[in-house]
Amino acid sequence: MKNASGLAGLTDEGLKGLLNDESLSLARQLQVLDELSRRAAVRRKAEEMAELVATVPVMAALDESADMVREAQAWLDRAKWVRAKAVQSALAADYSLRTVAEIARMAPSTVLRIGSQELPTEPPPA
Repeated sequence: MKNASGLAGLTDEGLKGLLNDESLSLARQLQVLDELSRRAAVRRKAEEMAELVATVPVMAALDESADMVREAQAWLDRAKWVRAKAVQSALAADYSLRTVAEIARMAPSTVLRIGSQELPTEPPPA
């Protein structure tokens, strides 16, 4: 019979075959079970590391995407502000409501609502 360290050289199938051997002592069966448990723990750890390695680039890509969305939202906010300022300026210059609505490509009611708003003098930060 091999010593406990000799179990490390056996395959999983070999270890499972030893467990089916009825002539194996209880102490030796416990050694075989310990070796199988150790291997399972090593496999689990390797799987966790593989998952982590696969997750890091995905998380980095998601973070990059979130940055791009925030930047796009900032540009959109600035564009909305510029359009609202243009509507207010056109109304203040006595352009007709219909003309302002056509230029801004929005409903006249929206033009009136924007014209009555108090917008800050500075645009949103880019």
